Amino acid sequence: MSRDDVTARETPDERIDNRDSDEGADGLPAIVDWVLGVAVALGGTLALLAGTAIGSVFDSDAIAEILEEEDVTATIGSTELTTAEATDVAEALLSWLEIGLLITGAGLLVAAAGYVVKRRRVRARRRAGEPLDSFGTHALLGAVVAAVLSFVPFATGLGGAVAGYFEQPDSGRSVSVGAVSGVLLLVPILIVTAFVLVGLIEGLQEIGQGGDVGFVAATVLFSVVFGAAFAGGLGALGGFIGGKIAED
Repeated sequence: MSRDDVTARETPDERIDNRDSDEGADGLPAIVDWVLGVAVALGGTLALLAGTAIGSVFDSDAIAEILEEEDVTATIGSTELTTAEATDVAEALLSWLEIGLLITGAGLLVAAAGYVVKRRRVRARRRAGEPLDSFGTHALLGAVVAAVLSFVPFATGLGGAVAGYFEQPDSGRSVSVGAVSGVLLLVPILIVTAFVLVGLIEGLQEIGQGGDVGFVAATVLFSVVFGAAFAGGLGALGGFIGGKIAED
C-alpha cells in the first residue's frame, strides 16, 4: 500500500495529530509549544500565589509591627518618615503590588492558553512543506530560558543566543529575535512595577509628601527605560552570537 493511499484514508483529525507530532519547519517539535505554554502558565500561577499571599499576610498592623521590630528607618529624599507614615506608604505600596501581581498572573495564564491555541491552529492549517513562521516562538523560548537561568549572570544574553540560534535558519533575524526575547522577559516585571509606582505615589500623597512624587516617578521611569534597553541590547548581542553559531 502506498503512502498516498494511507494519507487518503486518514481522517482530518488524524492528519492534524500527525502533523502536530512531527517536527515543524522551524526544527522545533510541536511539544515545544506546550512546554512554553506551561512555562508561561507556571509563571502566572506563581504571580497569583504571590499576590494572594501579600493580601493575606500584610495589613497595617503587621506592617507596623515589622517596622518596629526591625527598627527600620524610612526616608524620602532628605525627610525621615515616622513609623506611622512609613506604615501608610508601605500599606499603599503592598496593596497595589498585590493588584499588579494578580493582574499579571491572570494575564500570563490567558497568554499561555492563547499561545498554545494559536500555535496549534497555525500548525494545523499550514500546507505540507510550507515554512512555519516561528519568530514569536523563538523569542518566547529565549525569554523562558533567560527566566530559568536568571541566577546566572547575563542570562538575558543566553536566552537571546538560544532564540537567535533557532531563528537564524528560518529568516536570518537572529539579532531582532534576541532583542525581543530580552524585552519579552521584562514585560511582566514592567507591569508589576507600574502598579508599585502607583502605590508609592498614593502612599506619598497620603502622608503629605506629594512634592516628591515627580522625583520618584522620574527615577522609576529612568530605571525602567534603562532596564529595557539593557535587556534588549544584551538579548540582541546574544541573538547575534546564536545566529553566527547556527550559520556554522
